[in-house]
Amino acid sequence: MKKKDIRTLLSQVASAEQNFMETEFLAPVLKGGQVRVRIEGLVLTLRVTGSFEPGWAILKAVSMDRAQILRKPGLQQIRSYLALFPAIRLLLLARADSDWLAVQAQAGDSRFQIGGPVPVHLAIGVEPFERIVARFDGTRFLFQEVDRRRTPAIAAYLREALASGTPPEQLRKPTLTAEEREAYRKIYQALESPQLAARKEPVDRALLVGLQVILEELVGEIAADGLVRSFVALLT
Repeated sequence: MKKKDIRTLLSQVASAEQNFMETEFLAPVLKGGQVRVRIEGLVLTLRVTGSFEPGWAILKAVSMDRAQILRKPGLQQIRSYLALFPAIRLLLLARADSDWLAVQAQAGDSRFQIGGPVPVHLAIGVEPFERIVARFDGTRFLFQEVDRRRTPAIAAYLREALASGTPPEQLRKPTLTAEEREAYRKIYQALESPQLAARKEPVDRALLVGLQVILEELVGEIAADGLVRSFVALLT
């Protein structure tokens, strides 16, 4: 690259940075208080100042590595932001701290190659085994909405079956997809392990709260299971 080209590029970046410092922007604020923005093709990570809760926010940079929350955005603003990214349908497994774990709901979707569970950020008002629509921004899956094309009775059936201890091979609902059956099998296998039975604190089988701890304890026993292997990888 010629020196003139380099100077031009640096000037463009400097101008973009100045404009950015004067502009409000919408972004998802995740656990840890970091937000990401793109300036002239460069991705910057900024830390949110002050107290915050994970969620959507309108922010303004106070420096090139710090930002402050100004207010909450409107629903249409969030929808417009999410519409910038490709949609994918995912099947929720269990809550993991402030996020949810999910697997691909349609294995035939060749746009995404997902080998195991992935974290879904900012999912609210959801339950295990629900199918959702998420958006992938290049590094993260962001919750958009519950998939209205799938009846909620399916997820409710799986939760009830799990709560009553129904083995995977005894699931009788004919409309279950292969992905839903496999997700149920993996969760059932984890919850029926000897290590779980030895735990002092019971696990809420309906909500699957605390599954993160369970899977960490089970990694030595069922490390060959894709769910556990992928889950542990997310924790490191």
